[in-house]
Amino acid sequence: MFLFNSCHDSIESKQTKTVVKNHVNPRFNEFLKEFQPLSSNTVFNTTCFDASKNKNCHELNSAVYKQFLNGYEGPALSVGYLKDASNFYSIIYCTAAACYLPNLAVYNHSGKLLQTMQIASGCGSGMGYECEEMVKLRGENQIITMRKEKFFQCDSLGQKIVSSAEENNSKIRYIVVGGRIQVDTLEK
Repeated sequence: MFLFNSCHDSIESKQTKTVVKNHVNPRFNEFLKEFQPLSSNTVFNTTCFDASKNKNCHELNSAVYKQFLNGYEGPALSVGYLKDASNFYSIIYCTAAACYLPNLAVYNHSGKLLQTMQIASGCGSGMGYECEEMVKLRGENQIITMRKEKFFQCDSLGQKIVSSAEENNSKIRYIVVGGRIQVDTLEK
């Protein structure tokens, strides 16, 4: 028996190219069609998100898309996707609570959910409490949530005691980097 070793590639192996394809889930493609691109200057009032004011929002079939909604089974709305889809898909959808709350989800190109995070919590209501919250898109992969809360005492008639008022302002930045959502608290 003779064994010959060669130190060079054959012509045939140089011409052969290996192509690796991501398996794209057809249901994920259907899911993506439910969303519209969001411009980088989009602003949502999330004090209590009102889908009727956003013509691009519509109800999602959460039973069909459950795997893409992180297992969520309740009422859900499509909002849109961030335009930079070169490496990942960043999608905003809403889930129901007392009102709809926006979530940011990041998927790879084959449709695997990499991470999801609620990006606003709404405000709620109560005596001695006022709140405003909004979400702003900045650039192609950055979202800022701004929240302005006022706390105050009320007199026996339920009227605000102005001298007792306190205000709390907060800003949170969400950035999609490398398929992950990074969260930073910004200066007030």
